[in-house]
Amino acid sequence: MPQPKFPKWSKTTYQSCAALIQSQQSLLLSTLGELQTPNASYAPFIQYQEAFYIFVSGLAEHTQNLLNHPQASLLIMEGEKEAGNIFARQRIQLQVNAFFISREDAHWESRLEAFESKFGDLILTLKALPDFHLFQLSPISGRYIKGFGQAYPLASNELKTLFSLVNQSVN
Repeated sequence: MPQPKFPKWSKTTYQSCAALIQSQQSLLLSTLGELQTPNASYAPFIQYQEAFYIFVSGLAEHTQNLLNHPQASLLIMEGEKEAGNIFARQRIQLQVNAFFISREDAHWESRLEAFESKFGDLILTLKALPDFHLFQLSPISGRYIKGFGQAYPLASNELKTLFSLVNQSVN
């Protein structure tokens, strides 16, 4: 079977992908359960440097899955109403390694401050709940789909370029 030919990344493609990440507040998450069964869910996120962070309840199935199987897939996609064509929604799919960040970790408080800045006072309530856990989702590889025939692979170099652009726009 022939390998698919991917278009080359351009500055405008990176900008479109960065804008998609910045325009969304939640991501879809696919994790593996205890019996290796897939579990689809979602979580609000923040993006910092070259990673995504989620703050999730220990009662949620995906939290236990991430603690037991720290590999996952995430999907950030444009809303249905914003899409020009429902079959060609703009999206970024990433394979990630998940890292649990304990409340004693030096970065825990600063990441929760970023959550509070993005999502408001509800985070103060969630921080007080002992069953909420912070995870860092570090991308390994993925793909950005801009539309029909526009699938761009995301390997290490493309991820570095993408996150440098996202971080410039945030600061």
